[in-house]
Amino acid sequence: MKNIHAALMGLVVVAAATTAFADNCKAPKVKVVNDKSETIKVSKIQYFDGCDNKWRTEDVASTEIRSGQSATFTDNLEYVGNCKVTKFKLYRAVRKQTGDAYGAFEWGGELVPDQGANQVCNTNVTYTIHAHD
Repeated sequence: MKNIHAALMGLVVVAAATTAFADNCKAPKVKVVNDKSETIKVSKIQYFDGCDNKWRTEDVASTEIRSGQSATFTDNLEYVGNCKVTKFKLYRAVRKQTGDAYGAFEWGGELVPDQGANQVCNTNVTYTIHAHD
């Protein structure tokens, strides 16, 4: 029984060690350009991890971006150091036509950065994405 328990624990350790080997991508600049006709408020950014082929989510400071303006976020992106970040999604709310109220927050569509889908995430790299949906 002890041998079975030890073998199972070894498998758990090996399985845990095989995921998320990449380092954090330190202080990349994610510039969000609002191409919509309305002001948006962004509170999360999803980025696609090209090494593990999955979406990852980064909470960012809730930021209002007026139509035609931009905002830059510099949060570290986990697990994608030296990996391609091929696309992004914004968790955003759209300002209503009257007053200061916003609609519900929701995920927008996939956005490929201006720099293309082959840029590797390293310290101080810049991604420019356009919110248009």
